[in-house]
Amino acid sequence: MKNSLFVALLLFSFAGVYAQKAMSPVASVSKVHFTIKNFGIKVGGDFSGLQGSITFDPKLPAAGNMDVTIDAHTIDTDNDRRDKHLRSADFFEVEKYPTIRIKSTKISASGNAGNFILYANLSIKDVTQAIAIPFTVTHTAAGLLFSGSFSIDRLQYHVGESSATMGDEVNIDLNVIAR
Repeated sequence: MKNSLFVALLLFSFAGVYAQKAMSPVASVSKVHFTIKNFGIKVGGDFSGLQGSITFDPKLPAAGNMDVTIDAHTIDTDNDRRDKHLRSADFFEVEKYPTIRIKSTKISASGNAGNFILYANLSIKDVTQAIAIPFTVTHTAAGLLFSGSFSIDRLQYHVGESSATMGDEVNIDLNVIAR
């Protein structure tokens, strides 16, 4: 009897893992927004062109997986001259490093309903570092909305050089619709 119960629980556990649906970011409505201080004023921009795979069930976050890339060419700060400079070797060097990648290593619940933490490797240019991104998941008519915010030090990713006028800390807001 104990063995039968154990086998049944094991089967239900595996069924939950395999029931998770693989989704993709909807590039047309998903955004990665960033802000940074420049001359003491917050300026910002967006990346788009998200691609990849997201497997996530809020009831089984540990079984989830995320591997998403961002097209670095899509940087948009509403200033063509600045965008061209950010794409150059001085900053993102997009011809050599065309994508930015976030690949999960672990996903866990944060303790509050609907709140999770994505532990991932963030790769920008030739640097990959471990990060933690607190995020929420909301069901919308367009799909699942993943929203989260985190900060990085741009110098640790070889994005630009130390500057008296530009801050090192970049704040990043993710709003990714997946289906």
